[in-house]
Parts: sequence; C-alpha cells; structure tokens
Amino acid sequence: MATLDLSKTKPIPGFDCVKMKREIQAKIYEETKHMTREEEVSVAQAARYLDLADSSIHVLLDNGALKGRQEGDQCWIDLGSLTEYEADCRRMNEGLNEIIRMSEEMGLYDDE
Repeated sequence: MATLDLSKTKPIPGFDCVKMKREIQAKIYEETKHMTREEEVSVAQAARYLDLADSSIHVLLDNGALKGRQEGDQCWIDLGSLTEYEADCRRMNEGLNEIIRMSEEMGLYDDE
C-alpha cells in the first residue's frame, strides 16, 4: 500500500483553512439563528454546519446521535438536536485539550 509523503507538500499562499472554516460557520450561523429549535435542516445543511460529509450525518442519524425524520427519500434533522450535538463535541474537544495541556505540564505528552 502506498503512503502519502506529506513532507513534500507546500502551503497554498494566502490560504488559511481555519479562517475559511470560521467564515463558513459564521455564514451558517447567520442562516440558522432565526430558526427555532423545533425547525429542521436538510442533511446537506447539517453536514455543512458540522463540517462533515453527508454520509457521516446519515450515520449519526442511524446511531441516534442526531434526531431526525425521513420524508420520502429526504431526511430532515431537528435543529435543536444538531446544536446539542455540536455543543457536546465542542465540550469533549475542550476536555481533551485540557488533558493534553495537563500532560504536557507533567512531561507526559510528546506531540511527535
């Protein structure tokens, strides 16, 4: 199996992935801020909101992590469920970052 050699990759001048992600999330926030928790979004909208593939949203629906319903061949996700899932992910990420920080302070963490 071939492996990808990332040591030879070069950054794209002027491209900031984090900035782009924040801009997209701000746009999505503007699109959804007027909505109530009971309103629904499409799989594509949920995928953009969470920065995931549509297929990942279907997996989250199938395993119950997101609440939604199917109408014909279209799935709709409860906006409240989506924002709760995002908040849970953010809290989990913050907790993991805190564990890494504490491990670094104690000399137990090596990022290589």
